Amino acid sequence: MKKILLLILFSFLVIHFVYADDTCDGCLTNGDCIAYGDTYVQFSATFYCDYTTGSLVQQKASGSCVNDFECVEGSRCFMGQCTSAFSDFLSEYYAFKANISSQSYCWESADMFCLNTTQPMNSTWLNKTCSAGYSCYQCNAGYTWNESLGLCITGICSSTPGCLNLTSLNNSDTSNDYCVVGNCFSCDSDYDWNATNNTCDLRVCSSTPGCLNQANLSNGRTLNRACSIGNCFSCLSGYQWDNASYSCVYSMSSVGTPDDWTTIPVSQYDLDVGTERSMRAYDRLQFSFGGLTYYLGVISISSSDSRVNYKIEPVLNNLVALEGVENKFDLNSDGKLDIMVKLTGIESGNAKIQLSAIKEAYQTPETNLTQVANPENNPSPENSTQNNTLFLAVIIGVGVLFFVILVLVIYLVVREPKQSGQPQPRQFVPGNNQYKPLR
Repeated sequence: MKKILLLILFSFLVIHFVYADDTCDGCLTNGDCIAYGDTYVQFSATFYCDYTTGSLVQQKASGSCVNDFECVEGSRCFMGQCTSAFSDFLSEYYAFKANISSQSYCWESADMFCLNTTQPMNSTWLNKTCSAGYSCYQCNAGYTWNESLGLCITGICSSTPGCLNLTSLNNSDTSNDYCVVGNCFSCDSDYDWNATNNTCDLRVCSSTPGCLNQANLSNGRTLNRACSIGNCFSCLSGYQWDNASYSCVYSMSSVGTPDDWTTIPVSQYDLDVGTERSMRAYDRLQFSFGGLTYYLGVISISSSDSRVNYKIEPVLNNLVALEGVENKFDLNSDGKLDIMVKLTGIESGNAKIQLSAIKEAYQTPETNLTQVANPENNPSPENSTQNNTLFLAVIIGVGVLFFVILVLVIYLVVREPKQSGQPQPRQFVPGNNQYKPLR
């Protein structure tokens, strides 16, 4: 029975020490676990934990190597050999790197470029390093470097009529967009390009009731449109033309046809950098965002309280703009703000509307709340530390329990119980030559 218990005890001890060795992923030395590649100083000598042998190996000043930690301090593993000459190479390298970092180079991109010609228009010279004979330039704000043209431009002219070899054109605006010859023109909001006459002609009245030979119309407004006689009229919002009474009568429907609106196109560039337009009632800004076309239309203007009623078709209605207040909107419902609308002032009954795209991504608070409510998705270092502490406590508890069991087993093996019917051990007492029973 004793042999069986001793065998069991020995097996437990072997398993325990084997398991303890396996917990060290490196070199076990004097109870310390040295990770592979780490160094260990003993008796004024430096050793490193070797991965192939799993033991400590003394560093060397010369000889074959794979990693720097195999070489003594001041030497490096260079070309498979420990050598101190590599430190000289490092010194030269660091000196070269410091010299490079002290110089400011001109990186050719949309912002900077090197040229060996005169300074391009709409650019600024930069004190940055280029190749010999070249100078560094940067396009001014609002311009982009076009490599093929060798110019700083805002964009290629794509409006109508487009590029014309003229200095001016009636009823039109010019832009800074690039043209090979002449200037980039676009007709004013109330005018259309007439390719036959090469002029910007006033749009023809096509609304309802249309051209009337009178100065004004009750519950109606005049449109800047071409009429053979009289003026071009359109009923106000909430009214429609009644041929029987020859007047604008109340109706639940608002302005019906797009012809009732004066459309002012806004280019992508103007939207990106922000644009301010003077708008009357029933003027609307046409702009594109995300591949879709939108219309910001002014419905009414109130000078008394600096207020404008407007809408953004086809997504938003019944909007109000107060002077100086920025209104931001998410047009495509993706959780990011897309455009900003601001009423900057009202002059002579015209509203100055500022429209610009918002480039910064906006994240809805719900997303952040979800992340906070589910911390397990992104465990913090504090949680990791608590988990490691709990694991260590469990290991220590198991070790203590194992030690207690081990002590009990040893006690049971060593202690020999009394057995009935057997003579008890006796102790010899010198002097009287007698034995007395042990108790």
